[in-house]
Amino acid sequence: MAARRLTEKQRRFVEAYMGEAKGNATEAARIAGYRGNRNTLHSVGEENLRKPAILKAIIERREADPLVADRQALQVFWTHTMNDSEENMRNRLRASELLAKANGDFIEKRIVQYHQRENDDAKKIDYERKFLQELVKHPDLMDALDAVLEKVAEDEGPKTIPPPRP
Repeated sequence: MAARRLTEKQRRFVEAYMGEAKGNATEAARIAGYRGNRNTLHSVGEENLRKPAILKAIIERREADPLVADRQALQVFWTHTMNDSEENMRNRLRASELLAKANGDFIEKRIVQYHQRENDDAKKIDYERKFLQELVKHPDLMDALDAVLEKVAEDEGPKTIPPPRP
């Protein structure tokens, strides 16, 4: 099967993807002249990146132009910048941030939210424990609570209420 040639729009997509759009398929689709809203352009960009002829053109362009960095080259650059003690601290921190983003290290938000729920449950249990400890110190409040529980039991029918623990 002969290699399929790119249409003019596909060629412009490859050029935009490798150039002005900086690897953003949605933006490359817009620059190349595809029409539609952001979702449509996203779909077109993703579809174009799955087409073998376009992928081949991108790979050939990347190999032909050593100035176009691939993922590994970027990670090496960011690592060297981050570790260069003579580099400005702002640049070193930015390089470490970009390296962490590229490696998917910023998932802490989900973990923090998960632990937050556990922390909230622990606070609730601690609050209930302190409440009961204070309640036991005040017999008049205990009597009032017993009266409320008895009233609830009468309204809802006979139920077994366990005796309070010492």
